[in-house]
Amino acid sequence: MVLKSIEEVSDIRRTLEIEVEPSEFAEGVELAYQKTKRDYNVRGFRNGKAPRGVIERKYGKGVFFKEAVNILCPKILDKAIKESSLDVIEDKMDFDLKDLSEKGFTFSVTLTVRPVLKLTAYKGIKVKPFKKSVTQEVVNKRIEEIRQQHSRLVTVSGRKCKLGDTVSIDFVGKVDGNPFDGGTAENYVLKLGSSQTVEGFESGIVGHSTGETFDLSVSFPEGYGNVRTSGKEVVFTVTLHEIKEPVMPELTDEFVKQINFGSTVQEFGDKVRDMLEDELAAEKEEDFNMQIINGVVELVDGEIPEAMYVQRDFENLKNLRDDYTAHRISLDDVVYYTKVSPDTKKSKCRELAEQQVKLALALESVARQEDLSPTEERINEEYEKLSKVRKSSKEEVMKQISRDVLVHDLSCLMAFDFLKENAVVE
Repeated sequence: MVLKSIEEVSDIRRTLEIEVEPSEFAEGVELAYQKTKRDYNVRGFRNGKAPRGVIERKYGKGVFFKEAVNILCPKILDKAIKESSLDVIEDKMDFDLKDLSEKGFTFSVTLTVRPVLKLTAYKGIKVKPFKKSVTQEVVNKRIEEIRQQHSRLVTVSGRKCKLGDTVSIDFVGKVDGNPFDGGTAENYVLKLGSSQTVEGFESGIVGHSTGETFDLSVSFPEGYGNVRTSGKEVVFTVTLHEIKEPVMPELTDEFVKQINFGSTVQEFGDKVRDMLEDELAAEKEEDFNMQIINGVVELVDGEIPEAMYVQRDFENLKNLRDDYTAHRISLDDVVYYTKVSPDTKKSKCRELAEQQVKLALALESVARQEDLSPTEERINEEYEKLSKVRKSSKEEVMKQISRDVLVHDLSCLMAFDFLKENAVVE
């Protein structure tokens, strides 16, 4: 194989011209013969037993040339790409075959490469100051939330149920007068306002009293529930057995001890404040990082292959589906409960993919221009850290994550730290 030339078609497209020499082509023709010899019928020979020369005399000297090209091109292209040192991404390829003969062939292929951007004005990204603080009002609110978390449910009577109550109910759901699978339950415990059920079910219970039996009509959205209920009007016959309301514990030293938050109410308040300060510090760091990300992404200018966005978007959606599957949640349920349409969700995923791709290219540019690369000590430390996280030997981790990949990732992290260090708070 001879890589004859590399032509720059655009910032993201390159054309390689590759020559396949006679010896390589001869091997390819033999492989093609072995692969396809059963496809040719020659009188006097059993299927697949006719010698290559006999087949060539009957069908023509070039009978195996096309298959030889198909066999050889992928491997030869891989060699040519490695020799070219191009960072090729998975995208459409345009092939052009020429000069095909028994002496070999020449072909050109136009492919997509990862763009090499040159960012400017990346030093001094402007960042707005973080103005939140932990006030006593914020501390008191968190204390109330903790008390609510430790509330006990107490049965109430003499009033109708309201949002925030927990009720015990029986219900039978019917579509067109007929019960359906999953539409019946007894002594079902439900917190009103928790949005655990189809919209309209919980609010329809509000205002009823213990001992009542009533009908409740709910419209199931398209895609919600099963085939019988999707997009249908469902009537539930509900019997309300019990109403409970949450009662918060008093804020006393004894309560503080019970929840292991100190020994006194004063100590409890101090610990809550410390916890909020830690949370705020993390939020401040996250806010700072996001401003840096948004700032550097805005600086990205240049042609970026659509395939990079598509691949990143596909990976994000796959990771999202895997995460939901692990928690036994369907995407349809997520769409329903978050009130976000599938089109809007796809649009948001696409926006995230574009930001991630641009950020990666930007950080590569900064690392390259500032000559940022990890030391041997840093590389070894990272491998050691990964081996502990993955509970594998360092050698196993090095097989899973190549040195080049790790150096790239660490260089990008160094570039991000560089941007943070050189940012300007307005």
